[in-house]
Amino acid sequence: MSLVKIQLFGDFQLTYNGRSVTAINSPRQQSLLVYLLLHRHHPQPRRHIAFLFWPDSSERQALTNLRTLYARLRQKLPQADLFLQADAQTMQWQIDAPFTLDVAEFETAVSTATTATEWQTAVNLYSGTLLPGWYDEWLEPERQRLQQQFFQANETLITLLEDQR
Repeated sequence: MSLVKIQLFGDFQLTYNGRSVTAINSPRQQSLLVYLLLHRHHPQPRRHIAFLFWPDSSERQALTNLRTLYARLRQKLPQADLFLQADAQTMQWQIDAPFTLDVAEFETAVSTATTATEWQTAVNLYSGTLLPGWYDEWLEPERQRLQQQFFQANETLITLLEDQR
């Protein structure tokens, strides 16, 4: 059973044991969490994240800001040790943690679909643009990649349905 459920299609939503987690309400905290979720398959270098979030700051200041932001996120995320991991060089969302992520469900459905029913399921999982009100530069390529997968899934579904006629 998933302890945490995260929705990134449409508005950001995070629930823990079925209850909305509203403590993570800072745009920066949400942004760091989303960045780690979307890059969950590999540890992310701290320096890279610091540069993305604070491009106009010195490296030292950006890394200090990141440490502070990460510490605050850990304080507000229930059972953070299950979900977040960091060392001196990297940060990562724990891929084996008990969570569901709508983006991951969509990506899995698209990558495994072979029948019209499975493609329909994949299309239905895409419940809106990835965080449409967010303007982080690093998010745009992810948004476009997922939209492209959605368009391709629709094209495949249409082709399969037309072939069934």
